Amino acid sequence: MARTKVKNDTTVLDYINHLQNSGRESAANTYGWILKGFARRRGKEIDELTWADFKPNAVKEHLAKLKNNQTRLMFLSAARGFMKYLRDDAIADEEYIIYSRMCDALQAIRIKSSPMTIYRKALTMDELAAVLESISDEFLYNAVVVHFYLGNRPVELSHPFSKEKIDLEELRTKPPEPKRIVDFDNGLISIITAKTKAQRIIPIHDKVHDNFKYFFDHHHIILRWSRPREWLTKHLKKLSIYVTSKTARYTFETLMTARGLDDRFIKYWLGHTSDIANVYRDFTILIRDISTEINQKHFILELI
Repeated sequence: MARTKVKNDTTVLDYINHLQNSGRESAANTYGWILKGFARRRGKEIDELTWADFKPNAVKEHLAKLKNNQTRLMFLSAARGFMKYLRDDAIADEEYIIYSRMCDALQAIRIKSSPMTIYRKALTMDELAAVLESISDEFLYNAVVVHFYLGNRPVELSHPFSKEKIDLEELRTKPPEPKRIVDFDNGLISIITAKTKAQRIIPIHDKVHDNFKYFFDHHHIILRWSRPREWLTKHLKKLSIYVTSKTARYTFETLMTARGLDDRFIKYWLGHTSDIANVYRDFTILIRDISTEINQKHFILELI
């Protein structure tokens, strides 16, 4: 059987331009710089790099030549990002299959030694991408996705959650009784805010549904700790990733504010004091508007 040939002249420079046009200037600059080095080692210019330059063995050989783990992680993140860009843009089935296989092959590459040390209140997109790339444990990976998606205080996920329906229609007629609920059917989570003990309901985007499902199916891993609120910080520290208990919150607030989103929705999402309850009496409309304003523009969707 003849081997399938992919005729695609999309280059790395097209991917870098896509990142810039999508508002990811920091990633575009970082990836552009690191992929120029890859191009030089292959005797090419960056606008000559195509999918064929990123076969797993070529990527592994380049990783072996890089001197520190943070550079390795950034290069691997850039290579995976380029291949995902090609896969998501593919129209022909044959191209989609090949790019999907290459995505899987690049995803399987692991950097074993201690990846990085980060002391930051808020992570940049590139730093968060590097954190996610460095995690091989499935539960820890999903825990990071969930915490950075929600921007929650760790203590807010340190209690049992029931899996049941959240009835938004019922909330129209009477004040909500604060409950910890995750509703996978409707894509909602009800969190009890640590400071005020008030309930806030956050929509779960379809793209992170499986991450939430895995996290809450294995939630007992955190709950059985003597101090569950410290579980995430302790386990990231084992990877030399030093973050505070509020890193996810600072990161969410910083990155979403930089995208010019409505401050009222950001405050509600994080559980800060907000007048949004006086504006929205109907939870159905509130969730709809939050989904439009925040859910569809969430930074984590670009990294998983």
